[in-house]
Amino acid sequence: EANRKMGAYGSTLLNDGDVILTHCNAGSLATVDYGTALGVVRVAWEQGKKI
Repeated sequence: EANRKMGAYGSTLLNDGDVILTHCNAGSLATVDYGTALGVVRVAWEQGKKI
């Protein structure tokens, strides 16, 4: 649940057209479920943002 909350908060910082580069193990393998950095990307995508 914490990862999803971080994703929701972080997604407010992303706008349509933003380009994102991560350099780490940021997905579900690193954090067991939703991901931290990739959680932000996932939520933004689920919200329909064009990233």
